[in-house]
Amino acid sequence: MVLASAGVDKVAKVWDCRMVKTGEVGQVGGICETQLLGHEYAVRKVQWSPHRPDVLATASYDMTCRVYVYLLFFKSSILLTLAM
Repeated sequence: MVLASAGVDKVAKVWDCRMVKTGEVGQVGGICETQLLGHEYAVRKVQWSPHRPDVLATASYDMTCRVYVYLLFFKSSILLTLAM
C-alpha cells in the first residue's frame, strides 16, 4: 500500500507502507519513497486520482495546485510536475 502525506514543511511525501518492519521498537510507518517539492507555503491537501493510480494532486496555502505523475521505470521514480 502506498499513501501520500503533506504538511507545514511545504513538502508532499509518498510513503511505501509495505516496508514496515514489525517488531522493531520505535518503528512507525513505512519508507518515504519520494518528496514532492515545489510549494512555497504549507501543503493543505493531497489527493490521489480516482481514475489513474499514478497521479497525485496537491493544494497549498500559496494558492497553487500541483499535479504530479509518479512513474516507475526500472525501479526508479520520475516525477513530472504540472503547475496550475
